[in-house]
Amino acid sequence: MRKPCVPLLAACIVFLASSAGAQSDPGNVRKNIVDTAKTYLGVPYVYGAESPKAFDCSGFVRYVYKQAASIVLPRTSKSQWAAGVPTSLNKAKPGDVLVFDTVGGAPSHVAIFIDRKSFINAISEGPKTGVVISQLGPYWSPLLLGARVYVVAGDEPVIPLKRPDEPAKPTPEQSKPAPAPQPAKPAPAAAPEPAKPAPEPAKPTPEPAKPAPEPAKPAPQPVKPAPTVAETLPQEELPVSFIGFAITNRMEKTTDKIPAQVGTAIQYAVTNRTGSDGVFEILFYKMDMDPAKHKTLRRDRVSIPSGGMRLVEPFTFTEPGQYRLILKTHDNMQRVERIWRVVEIE
Repeated sequence: MRKPCVPLLAACIVFLASSAGAQSDPGNVRKNIVDTAKTYLGVPYVYGAESPKAFDCSGFVRYVYKQAASIVLPRTSKSQWAAGVPTSLNKAKPGDVLVFDTVGGAPSHVAIFIDRKSFINAISEGPKTGVVISQLGPYWSPLLLGARVYVVAGDEPVIPLKRPDEPAKPTPEQSKPAPAPQPAKPAPAAAPEPAKPAPEPAKPTPEPAKPAPEPAKPAPQPVKPAPTVAETLPQEELPVSFIGFAITNRMEKTTDKIPAQVGTAIQYAVTNRTGSDGVFEILFYKMDMDPAKHKTLRRDRVSIPSGGMRLVEPFTFTEPGQYRLILKTHDNMQRVERIWRVVEIE
């Protein structure tokens, strides 16, 4: 049985929910999430997509939650697994998020729970791809890691969790400055005693006060870039699609029928099924009609024990076109070739 990734503390990631009407009745919110999800049945699957024209799995769940309940979820399967309140399948309710491990060691697929037997999701493999209703049967049940709750029951408003980079803790500390007026009282008590010598240093004070405005001007310059890094970067989560494949002792060539959207990162989960430990080289190419113009984008070298799985660093595709991945053994034997397209979705 696979070991699920240890989730982060749910309390450190609470996201914004802005719909006051939806917050009043969690039952209605859940029904609205499921009903909204069903309106997108048949929408095609595209890696990294998040719109009514195309979805990937986490983009679909995130889009539905935002439209149906004004709840903003994280962008990737891993983050959605880490952010929600953990629950089991037996306690899951319609609208909760189911999380699966389809790559052999990491949360890699998410879906919206309908009932004990079914869920709705965007899938890239199988007889039908895109947004479909799937059954918790022999295939999906063993891959289920658990469920995550984003709609809180009870009288309290629906407040999904906030990002760790959105300082939730400073808020109670900001309430502590309120007692600051208390230390302000002893200040005048001590003030009368030094009040006599105060006039003497008061004269030199205006002299340094003049140079003070000069350094005060450069001070705001370094202060401005700080919030840009702190506020902007953590808020933007790159769409990452997980694709798993295995290395065997024979050549495997695949042309992926599912395209990726420009701006998407793809992270490959590579499993070693050769029967022995190995060191492998993974090459990313952008293809051209003229093979001489094929462009090498990146080379990775990974060591994978027999039966083990490694996540390759995500690669972001910034241009449309056709791409190829080649995996070789340490003695230059080619074992895997994958070809896929990167497209722009308007």
